[in-house]
Amino acid sequence: FKQNWQAARPDLLAIIQQSDVSKRSYTKKRLPDWLSKVDAFCDDKHAQNLPDALGKFSQQELHEKTTKGQAPVHPIFEEIETLLAEPLSLKALIQHAGILDIRQRLKALKAQQQVFGFSDLLSQLNDTLHSDFGPNLSARIRTLHPVAMIDEFQDTDLTQYGIFERIYFNAPKCGVYLIGDPKQAIYSFRNADIFTYMRAKQEVSEHYHLDTNWRSTHAMVEATNQLFEFSKKPFIYDDAIPFMAVCSGGKSDKTPLRTQESKEHSAALQFILLEGDGPFNKQRYRQHQAEYCANEIVGLLNAGVTGQATIAGKALANEDIAVLVRNRTEAALIQQELGRRNVDAVYLSSKEGVFTTQEAKDLYLLMAGVASVSMGEPGWGAQSSVKVDEQAIRSALCTHLFNYTQDELESRFFDESQWENILIEFSFYQNTWCKQGVLPMLHQVFQRGQVMKSLQQAPNAERRLTNILHLAELLQHAASEFSGEKELLVWFLHQIDSQNQASDDALLRLDSDRKRVQIVTIHKSKGLEYPIVFIPFACSYKATTVALYQDEQQNIKRLDLDAGAGAGAGNDDKAIAKADKERLAEDLRLIYVALTRSIYRCYLGVADVGVSKKDKSQGSYLAQTALGYLLLDENNNDLSVQLNKLKENSAHISLRHIDPEAQQTFQTFIPAAQNPAALAAKHFSAKIERDWRVSSFTALTRNASHKVQSLSEQLDLDALQDAEKPVAGLVNNEAGRTLFSFPKGAQAGTLMHTLFENIDFTQVVPAALHSLIDDQLLLAGFDNEWREVLAEMIQTVLQAPLNAMIGCGDANEHSQVLSLNQIPNNKRFVELEFTLPIAVLESHTLQNLEQQLQPNSQYGRLEFMPQRGYLKGFIDLIFEWEGQYYILDYKSNHLGDSFEDYQPDKLNAAMAEHHYTLQYLLYSLALHRYLKHRVPDYDYHTHFGGVYYLFLRGINQDQPGNGIHFSKPAQSIIVELEDEISNCSQGVVDA
Repeated sequence: FKQNWQAARPDLLAIIQQSDVSKRSYTKKRLPDWLSKVDAFCDDKHAQNLPDALGKFSQQELHEKTTKGQAPVHPIFEEIETLLAEPLSLKALIQHAGILDIRQRLKALKAQQQVFGFSDLLSQLNDTLHSDFGPNLSARIRTLHPVAMIDEFQDTDLTQYGIFERIYFNAPKCGVYLIGDPKQAIYSFRNADIFTYMRAKQEVSEHYHLDTNWRSTHAMVEATNQLFEFSKKPFIYDDAIPFMAVCSGGKSDKTPLRTQESKEHSAALQFILLEGDGPFNKQRYRQHQAEYCANEIVGLLNAGVTGQATIAGKALANEDIAVLVRNRTEAALIQQELGRRNVDAVYLSSKEGVFTTQEAKDLYLLMAGVASVSMGEPGWGAQSSVKVDEQAIRSALCTHLFNYTQDELESRFFDESQWENILIEFSFYQNTWCKQGVLPMLHQVFQRGQVMKSLQQAPNAERRLTNILHLAELLQHAASEFSGEKELLVWFLHQIDSQNQASDDALLRLDSDRKRVQIVTIHKSKGLEYPIVFIPFACSYKATTVALYQDEQQNIKRLDLDAGAGAGAGNDDKAIAKADKERLAEDLRLIYVALTRSIYRCYLGVADVGVSKKDKSQGSYLAQTALGYLLLDENNNDLSVQLNKLKENSAHISLRHIDPEAQQTFQTFIPAAQNPAALAAKHFSAKIERDWRVSSFTALTRNASHKVQSLSEQLDLDALQDAEKPVAGLVNNEAGRTLFSFPKGAQAGTLMHTLFENIDFTQVVPAALHSLIDDQLLLAGFDNEWREVLAEMIQTVLQAPLNAMIGCGDANEHSQVLSLNQIPNNKRFVELEFTLPIAVLESHTLQNLEQQLQPNSQYGRLEFMPQRGYLKGFIDLIFEWEGQYYILDYKSNHLGDSFEDYQPDKLNAAMAEHHYTLQYLLYSLALHRYLKHRVPDYDYHTHFGGVYYLFLRGINQDQPGNGIHFSKPAQSIIVELEDEISNCSQGVVDA
């Protein structure tokens, strides 16, 4: 304002003097004096007190002083009027500066301590994407993930959306799917932003709607449709979040809920209306609805015990019922009422920690009592030097741990003999704590004080015992960080008082929790389903007090720091109203989530709720609740009338009434007799489809019978006989150590595979290679003196010409000799996993295909039962060279102790004996399918290069082609195999 005044000041005197304002008020003497006082105020940067003269230049004041003619007009006069309408306060300015400063300090503190949270990760990624490096980073992400599917998109915030938008929007050859239900956007407290969803919906052209509910019955779906269609704009932002009725998939109708109740009591959606001269205050409303809810649950459970309530023929039980609440207070009230009626219930909350339980408070009082004992000279009894805080010990004895009656407590407190024994007992406990630790002390108390026996007789005994033992373990762990009892007690009290619970103090879940009535917050219930749902406090709500709202014109969040602080009407009230509109919209989404959790039936507790019927200034706030918004309208705000209208629209909706003045019948759950039934093994009559499985090459060949003697076994015998003979042509790095004498078996094979998987073929650094070999030898338990043998083997294999041998028919098609040391990392794919769908697979089919590939070889007979399902496997290496893709498999088989044992004819025999021909045929089909989906204009003859099997022990630089088997199956064989196993279906390879 000061700057604006100084800018306008030169014109103001003339504007006022030339106007028709009263010259008796704005005299030639007064006017300059008033202007001078305002000038002085504006020239002083630190002046805060508005001068009285400023009011003389308010636009309203100038109009009032102009009885005839034209009043002086200037924007600064309007600004003065606005300034004077609100009290001058630095509060908002200080708060704003504080928020900015705290953000900067927090950022600097995180950097100093090298702390990096999830939000920081998102912010940094978003900043980088919008920097000069953004285009390259976006392109790299699109290359790795050309298609993105974002589930639960309604919970996305602006930063997350900005990331996806930057990466995928307006980019060719990629796609992004935004999957979500805006009607279930209920996590604003986690910074989820429904307005981000609205913006995305406008920016994305293609929209698809799922119109089938697969969870709920037809009746439940139809009733829910009617409730939300009762309002013209059920989710307020109708253009962005319209309600479209859905249909039921009918799955749950096949396993129905059956009860012997009246039509009114068996409707899918039941409103429980608290009648009377409202509005009812929050406490009264909650109490009546909690009692009714508990009674109704008892009735259903008792009907289940007697066989009068069943789901799919099975008796209705505790675990079939859920009560949805907004907070811990509502949960405690429901749990209390159910407990009074002998119904086991569990409150499931992600925030619930063991330190929040009554057991934690009781255990703290016990420990405080023990710690209050101050020991002097050693010894026990009345003569020992023991100082105690008797009040602390009395408090400990009054806890639920000991569960003493009033008479028992009075006897112990006032009987001198008993009290002395108690003091001595607590001195024992203190001594144990001091010498052995907190856990032994607690176990001593539990045993000598009969705590466990007492707890076992209490309600909810299993939960209480679990909490006690859990707390004891946490205390023992924490005790190692403190020097004495007092410090541990201070820590324990802090944990009880703290609102931020650590992950290790979460309540341990019991197996029996699944057999209890589930009390769940609506937020936590999202994504879950329950046969029967109670929402007893459906008209609860929390008024908005913070003016945080979306500026829909500028599409940004605003926080009005003055709103709600008594600063006056006008803009402040508007800001609160905007924020409350968003609160109401989320409450509507909450009630939608709650309703759609139910499969068969849902109960809603409703009433005309308000502050108090005595306080007419406040009155009912029902219209501000989600249900009030849905049901009431401008023409009728009578809840009962509107509910009856809704009921008339659907046969699946009923209205039941609670008379708050009438005495409700108190029901108690009577569980079935606990006598164990005679147990007997159930007769299995179903048919097991034994031909469906997930199979592999190893499984297919496990039972193969070999008509020829095992080649490897025969050669091994020869090797044993000739073990002392030198091997011709072999460079022996160390006496007795060659690849032929390197250990055999699966462990050796795994070692060799690992070496090739973890090296760069084009740049083998000797020091790094030796380190890798040493590590693998150590893991395998082999002598590290094999290092040079393996290092030489790797160099030999990498340099070996793969296509310069007889039988590799494509050698002349390429411009140069192929060897692995020419294949960079970005041209190779290690351990490609594949999954082939199998419609039918029979051994004779594979046997025939094998024979077509090597007609002159002798194959063992494949023996496996016909099967279907999936065939999985891993290909050692796929590499691309000059536009063609090759399969390569490493074999560590020991075929003999000379290079002659690894010549082509010997390799052909080994390939046939072990059915490796079948293996690479399956690999070829997998790669063929993979390339069809990944390579544009794919052609088998053009793009599929073939298959290499490298028998590592036999590859020799002096004998090109030795130890190398190559094959390129005819396309006709691949097509035949594909047709046979998939029954001509279009399967997809997962890679």
